[in-house]
Amino acid sequence: MCDCKSYNRPDWGGDRPEVVLPKPEWSTRERGICVDACIAKAIKMLWANGIITAGCCCGHNRERPSVVLDSAADAQRAIELLNKNDGRPWLVLQWRLCELVETR
Repeated sequence: MCDCKSYNRPDWGGDRPEVVLPKPEWSTRERGICVDACIAKAIKMLWANGIITAGCCCGHNRERPSVVLDSAADAQRAIELLNKNDGRPWLVLQWRLCELVETR
C-alpha cells in the first residue's frame, strides 16, 4: 500500500515525501529529479537500462503507477523491464508535442 504524499494533490493524503534521485547523465536539469518514493527504485532501474523518462507518478492508491517516456520506441522494453523488476501493473505513456496553429 502506497503512503506517498502527492505534491499536486495534497487532499489524497499520504505522509511519505518524494525522493530526489541523482540526475541521470541525459538530464538537462541542474539538480536531481523528484520521484514518488514507492516507485523510485523502478524509475532508477529504467534509467540504468538507458530509458529516458519525462515524468512519472505512483498513482497514490487511486491509479496504476505511470511513467512517461521520451521515446515511444522504448515502450516495449520499459514494459518488459517493469514486469520483470517491479510486478505492479504500470501505465506506460509517451507524450507528443503538437503545434496548434490558430487560423482566421
